[in-house]
Amino acid sequence: MHSGRSFTTRLLLPVIGAAALVIAAGLYVDYRLSRDRLLTDLTASATFSVDSTLQRLDELRSGVESVVRLVSDAVQERPDATQADALLRGLVQSNEHIVAASLAFASSDDASPAGRYVYRDGRQDRLRYQDLASAPKYPGEWSWFERARDEGTAQWIGPYPAPWSGVEPLSRFSAALRDGDGIFFAAIAADVSLGSLTPYLDDLAIDTRGFGFLLTADRLVIGAPLGDVIVLPLAELYPALEASIDQEAGLQARVPCPRDAGTCELRIRNAGPGPWSVGVVYAADEVLKPLHDYARRVAIIGLFMLCLLAFLVTILTRRLTRPLRELAESSRAVARGELDGELPRVSGGDEVGDLVRAFDSMRRDLGNYIAALKRSTARRARLDGEFAAAAEIQRSMLPGGGQVEVTDRRYALWARLRPARAVGGDLYTYVQKGEELRFAIGDVSDKGVAAALFMARAMGLVDEWLLQTSSVPPEIALAQLNDSLSQDNERCMFLTLLLGRLDTSSGELSFASAGHTPPLMARGGEVQTMKQLRGPALALQPGIDFPPNNIALRADDRLLFYTDGFDEARNPSGDALGESALAKAMLDHDDQALGTLGDALFLLVDGFAGTQPQHDDMTLLLIERPGKRLAPQQVDERSFGVGDALVTEARQWLRERGRGQGVGDPTLGELELVLEEILCNIRAYSGLGPGDSVGVRLARYAGRVELRTTDGGTPFDPLTDTRGAELGLETQDAEIGGLGVHLVRGFSDRLSYQRHDERNILRVEFRLGEDAKPTPCFSEDQS
Repeated sequence: MHSGRSFTTRLLLPVIGAAALVIAAGLYVDYRLSRDRLLTDLTASATFSVDSTLQRLDELRSGVESVVRLVSDAVQERPDATQADALLRGLVQSNEHIVAASLAFASSDDASPAGRYVYRDGRQDRLRYQDLASAPKYPGEWSWFERARDEGTAQWIGPYPAPWSGVEPLSRFSAALRDGDGIFFAAIAADVSLGSLTPYLDDLAIDTRGFGFLLTADRLVIGAPLGDVIVLPLAELYPALEASIDQEAGLQARVPCPRDAGTCELRIRNAGPGPWSVGVVYAADEVLKPLHDYARRVAIIGLFMLCLLAFLVTILTRRLTRPLRELAESSRAVARGELDGELPRVSGGDEVGDLVRAFDSMRRDLGNYIAALKRSTARRARLDGEFAAAAEIQRSMLPGGGQVEVTDRRYALWARLRPARAVGGDLYTYVQKGEELRFAIGDVSDKGVAAALFMARAMGLVDEWLLQTSSVPPEIALAQLNDSLSQDNERCMFLTLLLGRLDTSSGELSFASAGHTPPLMARGGEVQTMKQLRGPALALQPGIDFPPNNIALRADDRLLFYTDGFDEARNPSGDALGESALAKAMLDHDDQALGTLGDALFLLVDGFAGTQPQHDDMTLLLIERPGKRLAPQQVDERSFGVGDALVTEARQWLRERGRGQGVGDPTLGELELVLEEILCNIRAYSGLGPGDSVGVRLARYAGRVELRTTDGGTPFDPLTDTRGAELGLETQDAEIGGLGVHLVRGFSDRLSYQRHDERNILRVEFRLGEDAKPTPCFSEDQS
């Protein structure tokens, strides 16, 4: 017993798989819910921290603004130096966040304004006083004064470096001083150290990898991402974010973490009318790290539980399935044909007992069925053999065994029959009597064995007419056939038949039709349905006369006789092919050989029907009266003795004649290989000796060249009587020889064989130019 196929294994895998899927799904859902909850809490915490910091900063801003506005409203005349110092000292001491204050007076000319400047000296914890004219310079130092003077509104400017240190960033709030008449005479300003706001930013730190920061109106970032306070443009710290900040809504984005290569979340909230926005950078994955550790622990525990479950399921299923394993062993014995083997003994009425009893009943029924099948198979084999013999006999009744091609200087004939079943009811035949070509084509009303027997009876009667010494007109012959077939026809079967008689010297054609489809004629680049007078089908009623039909064929005329298996062929949609499609195919192949046209018509039906099975027997009979239009442009022929030099001499002659006819070297090389294979077959199988000869003919047509060999040996068709090697076999399994048949078929565009005047005639056609067949390649696995 193979454990990999046991019931225990088959049960274990789905159970463990389902359990693993459930555990994994539970863990995933729990992880996602916990992760979403943590991220939601983290977002809420970040938002709360930012909002709290904004509120504190707003209180700071409001306190500074209210003190400055109070002074600007209270002072309505220019104070002296002592009053100015006292005013500025009171302003600085009134708010702990104010580190400096300035008072600048407007001048009557374009000179720089004069005034006083007071700031906290942090090193000595005392106030320092300076004239504005002697105070250290800083970028845009008079912009606060000019805005207060020109715009008249209180506003924040900065940040800018502190004048006393050049490092500490300050932000200044300024307001205009006006006299009782509303005329501007001075501007007052209070400076706030942004570095002193870092305690506010420390409250924003959510994790060890992030940091809080202020964002000024000028897009400067003030914060301590790596421990030290920095003042950098936002474009330098995060270049891609500056254009994304909404003045109203702020910004939320993912940015690189400042302390490692990870990714952090960034949030910026605007502080309303204040000069700063507040932002925070935090790493969400650091907050989720405990969750990840927990998920790994749970996964390990789940894996251990799965292993324990697999062990328990294996023990239980082995115990429960022991009777089933014994039954499986018995079933294998039955599969080996041991129908009398012992089955396991069971007691009770559970499912296993029911299964054993059902299997025992099946075993008995199987034995009876096998015995009956052997008897039925033997009968079917005998019946198949009889059908095969019947099909062989039926084919032997037809010229060429179901396909024939005859080329004569006076006429050309091509015919093929393809039954819908093993045997069928279609027929064709022909015979040449002197200058007269007699032919027939017919279709029995049914298919299968009954139609084949009726066809055989009709063929015997038709052959009597064909072989008569005296020439009996077709209409008289049809009347005689009808009387004969009408006798003893209890099944009421009938036959459509067309008999024709062609004078090959004059081209006069006389024919009579018993309900058969009228033929098509190609003449002068047009195809038309021949008008015919016809009588009813044969074997329905004796004593019926049939009208004659006569027509004079011209050179290059072609006639197409066919059974209704062609025009009534159906596609999967149920549409019929129709006569017009046959006429178009005749016109399309009007400049090609008769056999090429015949092959094309069968391919036309097959392509139209597609997957639809053949519904009726199909028979085609083509007759052509040769003329100049399709005559070869150049013909060379010669006979060669059957001896050791046969192949060498024939190939040398073919090379010379082929070049003389303008055949290119690639095609000429293929012709030589094909000729060599054909001559080898003739020498090996035809029974000819050194005193006999083989005729070789090379004919050049427009767009094609035809190689023909003739010999007087025993009837031998190399296309069917020579067994080709089976392609695709391994080298050690391949048979020696037989590849020549594949070579001939692979190189040539068309092959045909006929037995005429006690001679074997084999034709091989090669197309030239754009219609040439690609050179075949026999792959390594086919050799």
